[in-house]
Amino acid sequence: MEALGIMGFIFGLAALGKVLKMEKELKDKGVLGRMTKKDN
Repeated sequence: MEALGIMGFIFGLAALGKVLKMEKELKDKGVLGRMTKKDN
């Protein structure tokens, strides 16, 4: 069962990395920048 937890943790980190990368790309394109309040 510990192996499943470790695998889940690794996949979770990978997913988080992809989301952060996609968020950065959208902000660079200007798609996400106008929708977030913290950038104003």
